Amino acid sequence: DFAVLSLDKVENEPVLPEFLLPEELAEQQENKRLSVDEIWSRYFNHAASIAKSARSGFLKNWIGFEVCLRNALVTARAQILDLDPAVYLVAPQLVDESVDYSIILSAWSVASNPLAALEVLDKARWDWLEQHGRWYSFSACEIEVYAAKLILLHHWRRILSDKEQQNKTNAALV
Repeated sequence: DFAVLSLDKVENEPVLPEFLLPEELAEQQENKRLSVDEIWSRYFNHAASIAKSARSGFLKNWIGFEVCLRNALVTARAQILDLDPAVYLVAPQLVDESVDYSIILSAWSVASNPLAALEVLDKARWDWLEQHGRWYSFSACEIEVYAAKLILLHHWRRILSDKEQQNKTNAALV
């Protein structure tokens, strides 16, 4: 199920779904602010439990890739800011260290703007999906990869639509 994570759209709904809240304090902390890193850790651990129960090798591998990519970015940002990256790592027990992230991080670090940096990361995600697609296998993995690609395409459609709308608004102001 989709969850509303923005407070401006909540109408007497819990701020987060139960699986993102600490188990022992789910009811008490329902509306308290949790650290973003803790929320992401809970999200990826929940997804990993679903991958295990559904016996989805694709989902397990995708989580490993995504967690490792995010943690590689955390490490790169922490080095720039002279911080300890260990404090900010998300679900390190789930990482897939078989992928070399140095090329991705290099391209990300020289991106001309945040949108270009996001494009680098999503291109890396798309490339990973291409490598793990097993096309024309008629397997569940093929459908899962297709769904993940649709999510990336929808994400960029929304970004580009918002950017187009902003450009129209700026042009109207001039």
